[in-house]
Amino acid sequence: MAFKYDAHDIRDKASGRWIDVFSILASNTFGKAVGNFTGKYSKNARDFCPVHGGKSGEAFYLYKDSNFTGGGGCNSCGGHSDGLSLLMWANDWSFGECLEQVAVALNMDAPTNVTYKSNYVQSTELTKEEIQQDKKRIATRDKIISECIPLSSPKAIVAKRYFARRGLPNVSNLGNEVLFHPGLDSWLFDKGSFTKEGNFPAIVSIVRNKKGDVMNIHRTFLTNDGYKANIESPRKMGAEILSKPVTGGSVQISPPSKIMGVAEGLETTLAVMEGTKLAMNCVLNTSLMKSWIPPVGVSVVIIFADNDKNNAGVEAAQVLYDKLTKLGYTCIIALPENEDDMENVDWANVLELYGVEGFPEIPEF
Repeated sequence: MAFKYDAHDIRDKASGRWIDVFSILASNTFGKAVGNFTGKYSKNARDFCPVHGGKSGEAFYLYKDSNFTGGGGCNSCGGHSDGLSLLMWANDWSFGECLEQVAVALNMDAPTNVTYKSNYVQSTELTKEEIQQDKKRIATRDKIISECIPLSSPKAIVAKRYFARRGLPNVSNLGNEVLFHPGLDSWLFDKGSFTKEGNFPAIVSIVRNKKGDVMNIHRTFLTNDGYKANIESPRKMGAEILSKPVTGGSVQISPPSKIMGVAEGLETTLAVMEGTKLAMNCVLNTSLMKSWIPPVGVSVVIIFADNDKNNAGVEAAQVLYDKLTKLGYTCIIALPENEDDMENVDWANVLELYGVEGFPEIPEF
């Protein structure tokens, strides 16, 4: 695809000016992370995640060298190595739209009589250092997967307790895409360094692209009695692998089917499978919900949205609906009804409250 501006030119012009660019394009989105940026990590230079929000108001941060690289990220959603990637993620922009917006912020003139072809293929743009970093992170990812055991194993009792607490005792539906690790280290990045929060049992989900290639892993850290670990972000995406971005990916719990459902969390996805028997993909968060790409062979998509107080789940579902319908898919958004005594309602709540009778009947297509 050809674009009006060249990505390399944009990055060159933005180097040393990314904070100004963010101030113009994302001052509300990035909040204190931009307003209080000093090049040092501090609590007053962190803010709510622009994608999933969070509770602490400290999930989102910019890297120390962000004025030159534009890099930043979220403790839960993961990191982005440059400003273009960060803005595309946070503002839900396409690559071409992001180039245009940054060019305007930099007061760049569009080249005349020239159309540059984008070379934005991360695997071919990486430096030697980034390639080596990717190799290490891929090795770590694969080692963690190799150490995992199926949820069907008696040794995965901690994970079974976790799902059972949500009224989901049947974990066999998650197959081999969701596994259990008996003990993983959790690290908190703060004040310019990593601090080990502890070693915890964890649910490990494999994130794949639409072709089925493994891109990354997602971890849910637990206590031994089956609760989420008491740490700042008990749910974490693996360290960013630049050559294998998770955008558009999902946990592909079911093989592709003509009619496929998609939901955010593992618990919600498992509940929908119990209630509807649909083939399902799990996108883990609102960011991946917006960017999800259905596997080959899917023509009908039913989006099982979370009914959140902040409307983040509904908004993400609507973005996906609009995108897929333009691409020719038949789409339906399924939203649970409000409950008087609950601020947020997902389909796992519906299963717990009403059983399978609480799920909509899937029409014939």
